[in-house]
Amino acid sequence: MEECPVEAITLDEEEGIAVVDEEECVDCGACEENCTLGAIEVE
Repeated sequence: MEECPVEAITLDEEEGIAVVDEEECVDCGACEENCTLGAIEVE
């Protein structure tokens, strides 16, 4: 997803869902701020 500066979010096309690579994620919160559905929460 273009909102993620480290490209830790990818789309699983078979399942139709976004997947977060927790090892790549830097907890910046950009995904949470840009999610129009409110489906992402950074802890």
